[in-house]
Amino acid sequence: MRTRSDVAHLLWVLALVWPGTACATASGSGPGISVETKADRDLLDAAKTGDLEKARSAIADGANLKPETSPPSPLRPPPPSRPSPALPLMFAANKGYTDIVTLLLDKGVPVDIRDEKSGATAMMAAAGGGKIDTVRLLLDRGANPNARSLADWSALMYAAGFGATHFPVTALLVERGAEVNAQNNLGNAPLQLAAHNSGDTDIVVFLLDKGSKIDAQARDGWTALIDAIDTNHVAAAKILIERGANVNLAAQSGWTALMAAAFKGHADVAAMLIAKGADVNAKARPVVDGRPAPKPTTALEVARDLKHVEVVKLLELAGAKEQQ
Repeated sequence: MRTRSDVAHLLWVLALVWPGTACATASGSGPGISVETKADRDLLDAAKTGDLEKARSAIADGANLKPETSPPSPLRPPPPSRPSPALPLMFAANKGYTDIVTLLLDKGVPVDIRDEKSGATAMMAAAGGGKIDTVRLLLDRGANPNARSLADWSALMYAAGFGATHFPVTALLVERGAEVNAQNNLGNAPLQLAAHNSGDTDIVVFLLDKGSKIDAQARDGWTALIDAIDTNHVAAAKILIERGANVNLAAQSGWTALMAAAFKGHADVAAMLIAKGADVNAKARPVVDGRPAPKPTTALEVARDLKHVEVVKLLELAGAKEQQ
């Protein structure tokens, strides 16, 4: 019932479709011109493919390993600069090429250097790639587990959203101080991302055990419980209900977990919610195509419109009434 732009950010910045090095020749003009050499290109290619010898050769040939340090001036355009070493470090980290990551760090590339356009770090890249050895290396070399991208994503948010294959990384990050209740620019914490993106029950339970706020709400009011139901992650939703999630906590539109269950036709989840005291007559104005619905709706109306007969019966037995 809503568009989740942060979900796209999760899986798609981290497929390492990061903005490439927008390069120009030395004769180019205008602000932000990047002068790329063959050695710079070779280093990036080596980081993508895991070719350690090629990386060493590129560095020996003068590939840039220094971040831009000159502050911008309003009086003059910035001079041509070399491509940042952030991308080679992040590509290598995302792929788990720890030997290349080690080489770059040993040569002076800052461990928390950021991609200029996304603000992402090598730690985020490694966490998103599920590369625990690289994550551990970066942590041991002083990487900040709570660094945030320009969209306020942390490494833990990336790891938690990918599910079972990323559980070891999730656990390591939390062990090393990652904040479980940090929120991104849309207000989503790792628990909500896990509930929405993967529904992995081990990660959901782990995060709850480590202090994740079960009823934390995003900027639009959605909770981990509503997210889990909305994305058909029934097992995760049941865990959240059993662990005491507030079944009547509504989004800004009024949309509740029971409405989400009615919308998706999850009769078993609806029964659990009703048993926990869900308001069967709550009203909402869900957002459709960017605009609020013309009139309020209820869980009963949603289930009836979608012909979810079992849910309709449950709601009627629980006292749900038609709107007058």
